[in-house]
Amino acid sequence: MIKTAQLGVVTVCLALSGTASGAALSLVNQGFESDLAGWSVAGLVTPSPGITVKTFDGVVHDVIPWVSRMARLVSQAAPGGPDPFRNNVAELNAFFGFDITTRLAAGTSPWNGSGISQSFSGKKDDVLTQYWSFYSEESDTFQSLDTAFYVVTDASGAVVDFDELAVAKDVPGGFAKWQAVQYVLPADGTYTIGFGVVNGRDEYFNSELFLDNGLPEPGSFALLGLALAGFSWARRKPAGKS
Repeated sequence: MIKTAQLGVVTVCLALSGTASGAALSLVNQGFESDLAGWSVAGLVTPSPGITVKTFDGVVHDVIPWVSRMARLVSQAAPGGPDPFRNNVAELNAFFGFDITTRLAAGTSPWNGSGISQSFSGKKDDVLTQYWSFYSEESDTFQSLDTAFYVVTDASGAVVDFDELAVAKDVPGGFAKWQAVQYVLPADGTYTIGFGVVNGRDEYFNSELFLDNGLPEPGSFALLGLALAGFSWARRKPAGKS
């Protein structure tokens, strides 16, 4: 059973009741500073610096990584194929090892999307934390079922945990700030954690899932803005003035 609690901008999903008491786990290249090394991917997944996105309503948001890189998953098949907008659900099913349509909300009818995963080992009650942010080109008034999700499978490939991180129709304004999903291991063993984002019902108006291993400093973009403003002012300063 999953318990969800809102802690500021942090959503914590626990696989077990009670307070986690195990060690904190880390994945290989969890912050994507070495691009996608250590990860397996399907669809359109890229390492990305900070970017600016614009929602359907024209609102602009900055998505900034904790250090200098984050993973960017787009609800689209990988480029370079016969058609990047093609239906690639069969590819995603093979990638995650199960039929994703059986886990997503009824009516989602995924058309295409992307996924990323990594295997890891740990002991009972150890805790794995991954940060995520979500953005959609869809208007939340369209009742879009574009969905971002995470899944954990055990060494046999059986799904031991699955949850939807965000559904476009339920995300006000089409943008969700950085939050944390936290998984507590139910037993010693080897597991695989995967994250995905899919277009629901059609291939138009993509949604995107961003992943990182920490929260950026709240003032990072503000400081960047001040620096750029200062640089611009210096360039405009009349000659001979101090």
